[in-house]
Amino acid sequence: MAHYDLQTSNNVYYCWGSGHSADLILGSSEQLSSNTISHKRLVGIEPSDEKLSILYYISVTQQQLRKEAYDYFANLQKNISQSGSLFSPIPAEMTGNIRCLTQPERPVIGYVEVATIVSADRFIPEAAGLYEPPLGQCALQVVHAMQKDFTNNAIYDFIQEQGQGPGPEPYMVVGTPLSYGPFSCLDCTIRGTKNKPASWPTDHL
Repeated sequence: MAHYDLQTSNNVYYCWGSGHSADLILGSSEQLSSNTISHKRLVGIEPSDEKLSILYYISVTQQQLRKEAYDYFANLQKNISQSGSLFSPIPAEMTGNIRCLTQPERPVIGYVEVATIVSADRFIPEAAGLYEPPLGQCALQVVHAMQKDFTNNAIYDFIQEQGQGPGPEPYMVVGTPLSYGPFSCLDCTIRGTKNKPASWPTDHL
């Protein structure tokens, strides 16, 4: 039995998750009137993704490249998109500026570039109107007090009678009225952590 008390840190409703993008995003200002790239697509998130349900944080870094470095990474990006892997056979034209001293003929993936790096951070709240809860997913079932008394065994029996138990021992949430549902819907620690980042701006526990 788990307590559905959002006012304490023991709740399993609010969790935090993190991830890193593996995308290589390039842009060139060569054909532009100014050396500025704006409105570049960075990441795509479905409206039903729970990342957007409360507060989403993204940190982006950008660095300016010389033409030689840009050409190398453009070829690398093309090779990855065609083969699906960074470690696929390397085209002859995709040579960087790193060499193997002991085996000069051995191909090496990599490019050393000295550049200025700028970064930007942004929080995107649910209030931005981006989140669209998926229909029919994680809908809670309700056990009314008038149907069964509030004892664990009685509630468990009731769930089993309905044939809706998500597992050998359904995960239940204490509330008014009492409700229950699948583990993946009711316990956020399955896909996240209760370790709240120190810089997180909300008061969620």
